[in-house]
Amino acid sequence: MGTPDRSSAIFVIGPPGAGKTTLTSFLAERLNLREFRSGDVFRKLASEPGGLAIQAEISLRLERNQPMDIDIYCEVLQLHVESIDGTFSGIVFDGFPRDLNQCEGIPEVLAAIDMTDANVTGILLQARPEVSSRRIAARSICQECGENTTTGKHETCASTIPVPRSDNPAASRRITSHHQSEQELTTRFRQRWPLHTIAADQSAEQVAAESLDRILNQTTDSPPT
Repeated sequence: MGTPDRSSAIFVIGPPGAGKTTLTSFLAERLNLREFRSGDVFRKLASEPGGLAIQAEISLRLERNQPMDIDIYCEVLQLHVESIDGTFSGIVFDGFPRDLNQCEGIPEVLAAIDMTDANVTGILLQARPEVSSRRIAARSICQECGENTTTGKHETCASTIPVPRSDNPAASRRITSHHQSEQELTTRFRQRWPLHTIAADQSAEQVAAESLDRILNQTTDSPPT
């Protein structure tokens, strides 16, 4: 079994509650890649006073549950990459692309961080609506550090005061939106790059193991044309 190219770009796609962030973090750590958890980054930017001129647009799109324009995504991604200490190699994208327009913008996104020649791979986490809904209902946010948690105690900072995430109702609506656009999005992605479909209603450990195996061995459920 080999290792992925050092300039790998892995896109983790799926509905809310499918386990995208968990898988993104696992793949980044296991494959020695960086991760871009765009949802967390955008929510943090929207909550900070002042700052970027695009904050108002970010806040509005979050409130309306709209995917970010490619220009906004690229600007925020560039800032994120610039903040990374040490040598930059590959990256795992959490929850991108969300729709066909974002999928078409992947080359622009990679160009924004000088990764035009990256080895692109996609992971599609498929979850039944009832599974996604159950997981969303359990999501909370830590009042101390603002990170996601699904337990009564946040392991990162030991806070015991998690509260329901404010975007949980919007995330529930996104389940329907994702399933309506999934076929169009994934068809377009497969036309250009390998895409691995993983059943997300398995345990997180099973999802991680299967995803890693598919990436390292490049066994696709539908080869690109």
